[in-house]
Amino acid sequence: SCLKEWWEDSKAVELNSTNFKATLGNNKFLIVKFYTKWCHYCKILAPTYDQLVEKVQEKNKTDLVTISRLEANSNNEIAMIYGIYSFPTIIMFDKSGKPVSLYEGSRTVPGLWFWLN
Repeated sequence: SCLKEWWEDSKAVELNSTNFKATLGNNKFLIVKFYTKWCHYCKILAPTYDQLVEKVQEKNKTDLVTISRLEANSNNEIAMIYGIYSFPTIIMFDKSGKPVSLYEGSRTVPGLWFWLN
C-alpha cells in the first residue's frame, strides 16, 4: 500500500537516543516536540509543526534554531530525563543544552512562531 502513517513523514529533524546529545550541543536553539504514534493530538499537530519548519526555512532562521521531534515510546530514557508524560510536549533548549521554555500556547503556527522569537 502507498498509504503512509501520519508519523512517517516529517520536515522536522528526527531525534533518537543516538543523535539527541549531538543535536543538543550544536550551538543552536533546539525545539523538540516529544510525541508518540498513538497520540491523537500529536497527529493533529503534525501538519502545523511541518509548517513551522517551513517558516523557519523561509525566514532564514535555520542557522539559529533546529526544529525537531522525538518519538517518546522508543526513546523512553530521554523523555524520562525531562519528566515528559503527556504528548505532544514542546520544549526549547538553549545553546548550552538546557531546557529553557515549555510551550503552553495555542497549537498554531503564529503561536509557535511568536514563542520561538
